[in-house]
Amino acid sequence: MIDETEQQFVEKAIKVIELSAYFESFKKFLVFSDNDCKELCLILGLTNVDTVIADLHSFRYVVSNKLDDTSSDVASFILRVDIGYEALRTLAESVLCISISTCRLERSFSTMNRAMTKLRNRMGQEMLQACVKISTEGDEDPTESFIDDVIKRYAVKKPRHISLISRVCHQFLHPWGSS
Repeated sequence: MIDETEQQFVEKAIKVIELSAYFESFKKFLVFSDNDCKELCLILGLTNVDTVIADLHSFRYVVSNKLDDTSSDVASFILRVDIGYEALRTLAESVLCISISTCRLERSFSTMNRAMTKLRNRMGQEMLQACVKISTEGDEDPTESFIDDVIKRYAVKKPRHISLISRVCHQFLHPWGSS
C-alpha cells in the first residue's frame, strides 16, 4: 500500500515538473497545449480551468505578436505585467510556489517524529505544533540583559569557567562568526 502510494506521488511529481517546464521560456510556452494546461490546473487544484485556458489562448496570441525576447521566464513575466489574465496569473503563481526539493518537508517530518514520542502519544494537535515550532525555530531569543546577567553570575566561578561561558555566549549571539 505504501509503495503504491509512493509510486503515485512520484509519478504525479514528475508530471508537475514536466508541465511546469513550459513556463521556463516563451518558446516552450507557445506549445503549451490545452490538455497539458487542464492537467496542470487539476493537479494544482485550480477549479477555473476553462478561464485559464481562455487566458492562455489570449496571452499566447499577444506574446507571439508582440514579444521579441523569447528567452525570459514566462511565469515572472505574467506576474510582472499588469494586463489582466487573472486566471493565468493564478496558475503562474502556483507554478512558482512549487518547491524545488523535499528537504524542508522531510526535515519537518523528522522534527515531528522527535517531538511525538511514545511518551507523548496523546498530545493534541496544538501542542504538537507548538513543540515542532519550538524545535525548529527555537524558543524566544534571550535578551542582552539576560546574557549579561548569566555572565555576571558565573563571573564568581573559576577563570576557566568564565572563559567557557564567554565563548558559549559569544557563539550564541554571533552564530556565524560575525562580531
